[in-house]
Amino acid sequence: MELSDTWPLLLAIKFRPWLLGIMLILLLLSAFFSLSEMAFASVGKVKLKTLIDQGVKGSKKALWIVDNFDKTLTTLLVGNNLVNIGFTSVSVLFFAGLFESIPNSDTWITIVNTISVTIIVLIFGEILPKSIPKTNPDRICIGISGLLYFLIKIMMPITYPFRLLNRRVLRKVENEIPFTVTEDELETIIDTMEEEGSIDEEEADMLQKVLDLSDITVEEIMTPRVDMVACEVNDDVGKIRDVFFKNKFSRIPIYDEKTDNIIGILSERDFYTKLIKGQTINIKKLLRKPIFVPTSTKVDSLIELLQRENSHLAIVVDEYGGVDGLVTMEDALEELVGEIYDEH
Repeated sequence: MELSDTWPLLLAIKFRPWLLGIMLILLLLSAFFSLSEMAFASVGKVKLKTLIDQGVKGSKKALWIVDNFDKTLTTLLVGNNLVNIGFTSVSVLFFAGLFESIPNSDTWITIVNTISVTIIVLIFGEILPKSIPKTNPDRICIGISGLLYFLIKIMMPITYPFRLLNRRVLRKVENEIPFTVTEDELETIIDTMEEEGSIDEEEADMLQKVLDLSDITVEEIMTPRVDMVACEVNDDVGKIRDVFFKNKFSRIPIYDEKTDNIIGILSERDFYTKLIKGQTINIKKLLRKPIFVPTSTKVDSLIELLQRENSHLAIVVDEYGGVDGLVTMEDALEELVGEIYDEH
């Protein structure tokens, strides 16, 4: 039997307003599952525990959902697929009623149904719901925790086989996943410790600055090229001595002919040790290997690099390798504790 021969059976249902109502309910459920997935994947346990301590209603269920995220995720994925299948099926009946008077309308029903369902579900069932929790996932989790908790419980007979399969497949992978804490959770911990009096305001401020180091680039804290003090490798000893004495720096970059060609870093200690002993000073032999970093390097990465290389100064270069300036360990630490006298 051809599809067109089955129209009398389909059209016997006729168009009813309740079809549109069912589609709306299924679409709302699809949006709810997508919203829940993004919200509970983004929320932090530390934040929820803080809300529990504050007595916020719904926070305990929200934390249970996060602690049992394998059950949660399986429920959300299975539920979302079921309602989307249901939405597609009901939409076929809906469009069948609309095209009832058109001869051989099965092709039109298929085309219109496929395009409209794809667009509607993609926009209103996926994209928009998943963009909502990004700004305040904890409040959304608390607001929807009651309904989601209920759905998780009643869908357990359906989701259990999927969870069992998931555990067996991912058991080894889960054991290798390290425990991590997000930056937002660390900020919550700092705020809570300050409120409880475990740390004072100054200590909390310093801890917050430590977190902010990952957002600051060396370009923001460096000494720019125009203000950079450096010497040419062939400068006489007297000139280099005057540069050290005048600027009170413990290290200066040394270049060969032009500033873009930094060949090393000269330490004040190494220089004066030779000078005081009256020994012949060969600047090239006193130079330490320079460290070059791009302008986009984060301050926390800079500190780690300088510690690893046992150095206190790095040359900042642009995308073409030209010298943009220099940055020191002191510059990085000043972001935490304020001005330090010896810049480089």
